[in-house]
Amino acid sequence: MSSKPLTDKAEAVDDFIGRVAIIMIVMSVNFTLTAWQYVASEAAGEIIDKIQMVSLLLAGAWIMPSFLRLKMSGANEMFTSDSYIASVFKKAAVKAFSLTYLFLVVAEIAARADWLNVPSEFYLSGALAFTTATFSVAFFFFSHSEDYVG
Repeated sequence: MSSKPLTDKAEAVDDFIGRVAIIMIVMSVNFTLTAWQYVASEAAGEIIDKIQMVSLLLAGAWIMPSFLRLKMSGANEMFTSDSYIASVFKKAAVKAFSLTYLFLVVAEIAARADWLNVPSEFYLSGALAFTTATFSVAFFFFSHSEDYVG
């Protein structure tokens, strides 16, 4: 028999990081679908609502085991302000904020020029989709790269 604990702290954190990145992509897709509801037909909007509800329920159910694993392993203590994960989170948040700012500048120009002829809610949902996607990709990339986190 192995003396290794059932849930290793590092494994629990790695699992959590991967799931957070994937769930952020799911959120990005949901915000993208919300944006498309403003240009889609009413029937398509109802289908989009159902897809979003199912995806959010599945995402919630999928992340819960990771939270439990963090708690059971005691890995939640690794989320201090000077931890590796906090550093990854901060770097991803800065990258997402910076790129979202550029996105919003372009979105404002597009809205003023009426390039797409869509309501302002479309741009807001698009900005949320862009932010969550950018954060997710940056979070995943930084958490798997030694070059960016010291």
